[in-house]
Amino acid sequence: MEFEEFLKHYEGSMEEGKQSLLSQHTHCLIQGTAGTGKTTLLKVRSAYLVECEGVDADLIWNITNDGRNAKRMAREYRHTFDEVAMPHFTCFGLQNYKNGS
Repeated sequence: MEFEEFLKHYEGSMEEGKQSLLSQHTHCLIQGTAGTGKTTLLKVRSAYLVECEGVDADLIWNITNDGRNAKRMAREYRHTFDEVAMPHFTCFGLQNYKNGS
C-alpha cells in the first residue's frame, strides 16, 4: 500500500513536513507544544510502518511521558487502526500498554 492510499483508507491527512517522518526507519524523537499533532503523528507513523513497510509491530516502541498517555494512545490506535497489528505504547517507567487495557 502506498502512502496516499494509506491516508485515504484511514481518512487522514498530514502536513507535508510530517509526511516525511512516516517512512523513516530510524529512531524518531517528536517534540512539540500541545495541539501540534505529536500523538497523531506517532500513531499514524506506527500504523504506516506496520501496514505499508512491513515492519514487525513488536519492534515499534512509542514512549510517552506517563502511563495515562501511553494507555490512551493504545486505545486510540486500536480504535483507528483496528486492522493493523498493535505496536507497543509505553511510558518512561516502562509500563507497557500494547493491548490497550
